[in-house]
Amino acid sequence: RQANWQRTAGKPDLGGPWELEDADGRKVASSDLHGQWVLIYFGFTKCPDICPQELHKVSDVLTSLEGQGQRILPVFITIDPERDDGPRLKRYFKDAGLHPRFIGLTGSADQLRAACRKYRVYYTRPTPEERQAGDYLIDHSIISYLVSPDGVAS
Repeated sequence: RQANWQRTAGKPDLGGPWELEDADGRKVASSDLHGQWVLIYFGFTKCPDICPQELHKVSDVLTSLEGQGQRILPVFITIDPERDDGPRLKRYFKDAGLHPRFIGLTGSADQLRAACRKYRVYYTRPTPEERQAGDYLIDHSIISYLVSPDGVAS
């Protein structure tokens, strides 16, 4: 009983099905990514420092792993659907010098909230005044999630 408890205690309940859209407006479901290793990061393109730093770290690790024959698909899910539409995601990944295989995903506020809940992502929402001004920051967790080919997140 003790051995079984030690294997299961503390394992977070992460992941699950979600459906969003890529920068070209195509639907992408979590199940579409099964069969490969996936690294998911939740952030936003107007983030001034943390997101770019983390995404560059991820890019460096992915490049290193590819040099060793390990391919992992990097996925960025925005937490700012009001500003991060498809064209903005395309520009961001083109201009930021990040790993070329990054997939940027967006969707409705409800779709993104549901995906964030699946991974227990914390983020704040801007006030109506901040949204109207258009220049706001979003406090959020900075965790990358590794998802196995069978869709299990850790």
